[in-house]
Amino acid sequence: MEHGEDPGQDSIDVPLDLLVPGGVSQTPPEPLTRLIGAYILADLPVEALLRKLHDEPETVNLEQLDLHINGKKSKDGKVPGLKTRASDVARLVRGGGLTPGRTTGNL
Repeated sequence: MEHGEDPGQDSIDVPLDLLVPGGVSQTPPEPLTRLIGAYILADLPVEALLRKLHDEPETVNLEQLDLHINGKKSKDGKVPGLKTRASDVARLVRGGGLTPGRTTGNL
């Protein structure tokens, strides 16, 4: 019924632009990518996620993963991670702005 066809038919025609060949994307299919992001933002254990979703979790570069999740501050500036980006999005959604400079911290 998804394509407006009778499911009792032996075959249906599906437009080519609806087909996505398996194994050609560098990212997991949606909604898995969003679910992984939500899991990370909920501060659930990354190790458990790796054990469930990675074929060889012991090969994951945990330092690189942490950088992309939490970001990094250095004397030269900062590299935002997923959590920082999510905070920025939340700030914009709530009517705040993103201006460079010193932080106000928690008021």
